[in-house]
Amino acid sequence: MTHVKLLDKELIPEYLLGKAARLDILAKTTGGILINIEVQIVDEYDIEQRILYYWARLYSEQLNKGKKHRELKKTISIVVMDFDWFKDDDRYYRSFQIRDTQTNELFSDLLEIHILEVKKLKEITMPPKDKLIDWLGWFIFL
Repeated sequence: MTHVKLLDKELIPEYLLGKAARLDILAKTTGGILINIEVQIVDEYDIEQRILYYWARLYSEQLNKGKKHRELKKTISIVVMDFDWFKDDDRYYRSFQIRDTQTNELFSDLLEIHILEVKKLKEITMPPKDKLIDWLGWFIFL
């Protein structure tokens, strides 16, 4: 069984004029995996940059002075959005990692980004029963 601990959601800037950020939900598993869950209701046309920025900040902030790079743990971003980002695709769930463009070989398992488009799920008349859809159902009624 994996236990999850909720963490402080503030990302403090490294320097005085740096960008601060407030995450919706930040958690850490007993194995050290960081999980950021963001809920976006409105498309502000910068979601791609925000996802990458928050992921990079969480990943890099694990490394304090004296720590080794091999101590970095997997960092997962889960973004639940109530708008269609991938307009030409009717799938409501997409998962991303870094892979070789020719062989599809996984470069590293330390990065995962999961996109859940609730609006597409709302349009399915009889969605199949699975745990992801049950969890997403909570967002449909917000």
